[in-house]
Amino acid sequence: MKLPKPSLAEASAWLTGMGEKEALELLPWVGGAPLRALAESQSGRTAAFNAVVASLAEPGSDPLSLAARWELQLQLKDEAALSMESLIGVVHKWVLELVERKLASRGRYFTDRSRAIDKLAGQATVGGLIRCYNDLVKMRGLASHPLNPRLYLEELAERYLRAISGGREARG
Repeated sequence: MKLPKPSLAEASAWLTGMGEKEALELLPWVGGAPLRALAESQSGRTAAFNAVVASLAEPGSDPLSLAARWELQLQLKDEAALSMESLIGVVHKWVLELVERKLASRGRYFTDRSRAIDKLAGQATVGGLIRCYNDLVKMRGLASHPLNPRLYLEELAERYLRAISGGREARG
């Protein structure tokens, strides 16, 4: 039996009724799926997720520093650490958000970061963002077993910084 996804208002009301403020904040990022937002909020990875989003919003210009910031979120203890797959998933959705903002002046995942998204989308080119998005699709296949995780993160950071800089080379 196929059940439709609840509306954003219904999902928000349900999470609010359960007292799940953290899940409510994650709701746009998980595409409006309330059970997934609840699972993510209970995973213990919300702080790591927020740190990655903050690094994407304010990345600086050095791919090595950005990669180091991401690596910290992979090395957290216990359940709080992000997996490489989760990290690249966040970057992937962020770049998609930039593309949507650039092409359609709207977004769907990071609604609480509109100011940063607008700024980054404004300085990026559509071609650079689409190239980065396509690169991320290819890189996702290696996320579960990169030969050298640090080099993988540096490559990911370099591609992201190049995309948001309007095609100019990132400084390392």
